[in-house]
Amino acid sequence: MGTKTKSDNHSHIIYDSIQSMVDSARSKAFDSISITEHISQFAEPRDKIEFGSVHTKGRIFSNIEEYLLEFRNIPTKIPTVNKGLEVDYIRRVSQEIAKYVNERGWDVLLLSVHELSDGIDVEDTSRPQDKESSERRWVQYIELQKEGLQNDLIPFDVLTHPVRLGRSSHKLPGNLDELLIELAEVARKEDRALELNGNDLTRDYKLVEKLAQACSAGGCKVSFGSDAHHPSEVGRGYEKALELVNRYGLKQLTLPQR
Repeated sequence: MGTKTKSDNHSHIIYDSIQSMVDSARSKAFDSISITEHISQFAEPRDKIEFGSVHTKGRIFSNIEEYLLEFRNIPTKIPTVNKGLEVDYIRRVSQEIAKYVNERGWDVLLLSVHELSDGIDVEDTSRPQDKESSERRWVQYIELQKEGLQNDLIPFDVLTHPVRLGRSSHKLPGNLDELLIELAEVARKEDRALELNGNDLTRDYKLVEKLAQACSAGGCKVSFGSDAHHPSEVGRGYEKALELVNRYGLKQLTLPQR
């Protein structure tokens, strides 16, 4: 974003080929794209761990080796193609997940909180929607994300979609700005970035703007990720993210050069 390289640090290949995602990034003048498949799309951990949030359709990789084969014949000049994963933070099985992830080296790792402590998907709209229940979920969600940021089992770079709970809990707590600033301060202390998620930017710009303001106040870095699952979605929300970066003077994540 800005004067730095144009990067999309969050995308998936369970519905479309890696080549189609890379071609889309090239056509949209991105300098790099990170392929970051969900850890729950791998058969080995999925058979052993009960994930509260999973895709019910799409490709399941038998193991990491099969996934890495996808990158074998992809050119790495422009755009650069980063090998990565999106890893669920689930307290009760964090060590098992970390062991699986850390078997290999990665160009980029994302950490996500997809479920609350009760194991229910954060996007589950069947939860009670009264103000008290919604506010309680927001407090728990932010606390889980802070806990994830402070977890050193996985050397991740970015906490993804930090306001995704807004999909299911529309009544925001009155102190949400303060909660997000606390999250940003923890991210700064841990030297990790918070994501300006392209999917969320297109659905609820104002909520992501609150996150951007918190990142400015808390002094943490940000990362852009489209959260694309199809070629047409690569780079979605980039211009909106760029506008927030420039308006609030946000610092951007720079991935190490390979």
